[in-house]
Amino acid sequence: MKAFVFALFFVSTVVVAEDTRQLAKLPEPAQESLRQEMLDNMVAVNEVLSLMAAGKVKEAGEAAEAKLGMSAMGKHRGKPFDARPGPHMPPAMHGIGMDGHKAVSEFAAV
Repeated sequence: MKAFVFALFFVSTVVVAEDTRQLAKLPEPAQESLRQEMLDNMVAVNEVLSLMAAGKVKEAGEAAEAKLGMSAMGKHRGKPFDARPGPHMPPAMHGIGMDGHKAVSEFAAV
């Protein structure tokens, strides 16, 4: 019984952080472009991890840079404005994406 009361007290005192996320309302073509890019990124991460597991560190870095790093930016430049995710993102979301590309380039340089 004491354990139950303690658990009930613990659960009732848990503080929930406020959700500060912002909804990014992208046009449908931009959503589709971003969705496809994220799927492609997952395939690229899998490739990089497979290369690392095989001991092919140099090749992993090259693949990471080409497909995920700063070199991979600008894939949507030739698309119509509504199909380009970047211009429709809130600044913080865009910054997170840029930071990800930079981090991959730093990994690839090592």
